[in-house]
Amino acid sequence: MEYASNLRLCVEYWPPSRPKPNPKNAKRHPRAQLKQIARSIREFGNLVPIIVDDDDTVIAGHGRLQAAQSIGLSEVPVLRVEHLTAVQKAAFALADNKLAENAEWDPRQLAQTLQIIAADISLEVDITGFAMGEIDLIIESQEQKPADKPDPADQIPAGRDGPPVSLPGDLWCLGEHRVFCGNALEQEPYAKVMAGETAAMLFSDPPLMCRSPGMPPGLVAYGTLILPWRLGN
Repeated sequence: MEYASNLRLCVEYWPPSRPKPNPKNAKRHPRAQLKQIARSIREFGNLVPIIVDDDDTVIAGHGRLQAAQSIGLSEVPVLRVEHLTAVQKAAFALADNKLAENAEWDPRQLAQTLQIIAADISLEVDITGFAMGEIDLIIESQEQKPADKPDPADQIPAGRDGPPVSLPGDLWCLGEHRVFCGNALEQEPYAKVMAGETAAMLFSDPPLMCRSPGMPPGLVAYGTLILPWRLGN
């Protein structure tokens, strides 16, 4: 134990063909994750060494090795350790993955950090490994919720004196735009608005292109539904 705690490490640089994957490695790396690792290496550099034993067999770092090979790196950082028994190697391989999983996020600090990264246009925030919808939910969960007070924007304005400006059946022509006052659940208003023409596409994210409660904001902000349509569909 004393030897291990005082162990001095020396990073070497090897061609990625030299470290030998361990056929008994219990961790699998899906293609999507390998792409994330490769993207991280391109952005930040290859900062985490691959750990191998005295037989050049990988103890920890299979994903980093595969990612480095996939993007054609000529060399990878390697730490060679020779003091571990076979059982210790197996235990360390598991601990290297599992101990990180046992940590917990500080929700507020995580949200603040993601906001800082998202504000920098030179870096895509999903480089962190978090998906866009997940990032939006994390940030939104830490936003200050307003007190249960009525929003002035939700107040219905008082009725004006005189006849209404627009009545059901009115069609307003505003340059290239056409606005119809009618029931959107009926076919007749669409026929009047389109006047025999066919729409190129339909933007649909009701109500009023707004985010729905419980919907990850990123899914709306970055992916409004766009469908080609014809009158009567």
